[in-house]
Amino acid sequence: MGLWDFISNHKRIKFLFAPSNDTMVYWMYPIYKNLPNSSFIVFPKINENAEKVLQDLKLDYYKYEVGITKQIRPQIVIVGNDWGWSEMDLIKECHETRITTVGIMEGLCKIEEIIPYKTVDYFFSLGVIPSKDLHYLKNKVNTGNPKFDKIKKTPFPKTQRVLINSNFAYGNQKDKSHIWIGDTTTVCKKNSIDFLIAKHPRDEAKINKSLPSVLSNASKISKLIRNSTIVISRSSTIIYEAIKAGRIVIVYNLFNETIGPLEHQKNSHLFFKTNSKTQLNNTLKHVLHSLKNYDYTINNQEYNLFIKNHLTTKSSSAKLCVKYLKKILQKKLLQSG
Repeated sequence: MGLWDFISNHKRIKFLFAPSNDTMVYWMYPIYKNLPNSSFIVFPKINENAEKVLQDLKLDYYKYEVGITKQIRPQIVIVGNDWGWSEMDLIKECHETRITTVGIMEGLCKIEEIIPYKTVDYFFSLGVIPSKDLHYLKNKVNTGNPKFDKIKKTPFPKTQRVLINSNFAYGNQKDKSHIWIGDTTTVCKKNSIDFLIAKHPRDEAKINKSLPSVLSNASKISKLIRNSTIVISRSSTIIYEAIKAGRIVIVYNLFNETIGPLEHQKNSHLFFKTNSKTQLNNTLKHVLHSLKNYDYTINNQEYNLFIKNHLTTKSSSAKLCVKYLKKILQKKLLQSG
């Protein structure tokens, strides 16, 4: 059966999810399964395992090609970002055919030269502070993201370990990655703490084979975080994942990159910002000393306030996304009627 035959034999799709990678499929799925007449569309030019995960989940999906939205005629298209080339093409096509677009925030937006989510019709923010950070967006609501729904605060592991998040993806600072990796591993060795480097699935850093490392992905990262006490990272969504899991996070911002809504977050028991090797060493030394000599635990009040402000926890994020997507659909139907 051809693509257009497949389309013509199906009911009109109300919600079309457009994941760029495997991670997005995982967090879009809890929303998708609670919305009738929904489907997925993948971008053949982006080979980041979205299609494989959809196949593993035994879900039908479309492959994006120019003009496909005119044939599928979805009422709402949901994306995780609006700055990828394929996503930009899809959103432009949606605007031309008067299809509503919704962007759901996944994590920290650190693209220096891009204004995130400015091209979508509606924006679902992680929380109060991320929403304020993207103050220029008008049609927005705080829903959180389903990827954080399953992450629970757990006790520290018996053996202390630092997880180093190597996320030099898409060419971002990859020419300086050896400096950042060198600093973080040297500081860990100096403080006699075990460490493991978690490589982002699309990480381009060249890591010495003598250093302990593992290739991470959406299905592995939660366990890697749980098995660690401290997470060291650049600007990354893993910061939020680690804090939600009750881990101590040290941001090593060697290259003075934007960390979005965390720019004005003060250092606390669970979150530290450093921008030099000396600061990183002193902070790690302080945290390890506290862990060794005191009953160092994450302050519940501080933790709850951080989660409330950054990740929205009034309800299941998946349920909130479903609720507001339905509201958008109803409003659109009323307007067209």
